[in-house]
Amino acid sequence: MFAARKNDCSSSQTGQYLVSSLLIDADCVPPQLNVLVFRSLFDSGLTSPAVEPADMGIYTGRGDEGETDLRDMSRVSKASPRIEAYGTVDELNALVGSVRPTGHDDVDDLLREVQNHLHVVQADFANPDPDEDDPQIRESHVDGLEDRIDDFDEELDPLQSFILPGGSQSGARLHQARAVCRRAERRAVAFASEEEGVNRTAIVYLNRLSDLLFILARVVNSRDGVPEESPTY
Repeated sequence: MFAARKNDCSSSQTGQYLVSSLLIDADCVPPQLNVLVFRSLFDSGLTSPAVEPADMGIYTGRGDEGETDLRDMSRVSKASPRIEAYGTVDELNALVGSVRPTGHDDVDDLLREVQNHLHVVQADFANPDPDEDDPQIRESHVDGLEDRIDDFDEELDPLQSFILPGGSQSGARLHQARAVCRRAERRAVAFASEEEGVNRTAIVYLNRLSDLLFILARVVNSRDGVPEESPTY
């Protein structure tokens, strides 16, 4: 069990704290708060840690000047490339969550796994100096995505041309998630170009994930009986 790190704050403040190296979106932790974490072993991914219930406030005002905390409790601008990178991953995670349920259990189970992995990407990018046991995206995560891409791609007819994003509600949202994932990858590349020690495997993961989301959009539309449309020039 591990205690979350915390800042030296007044007891009336609550905010950003880190649970098992996962960044929780707030800015400070009350001194009396003792958050206990039960770490899960990595299998093909990271399961969400269990946390003891605690009364947490919603706002503190500590971020009003445009800065926030990283994993090591250093303060950085909210406009920094690092924050932009993992903030865009957070946006992607929320969008993937909006896709479920698709009505297809295998797709929903995979998307739930992806959302957990995206939390690991956020923790990874928020940590300037990770320890060996901190959550990180590893090659096994990328390999897992590639296996699922190959599996789902067998359902589909080969592409003969570009296709317009759209289709059923779930299919269209998956296409949108693919586009946001590409943006998250671009933000991560920009962040890695300015910072030392960025986990490049996490960037590769985002690249493969955009491919998976594209394949899943096609699969869902095909299963829902929605034909694909090609662009005209």
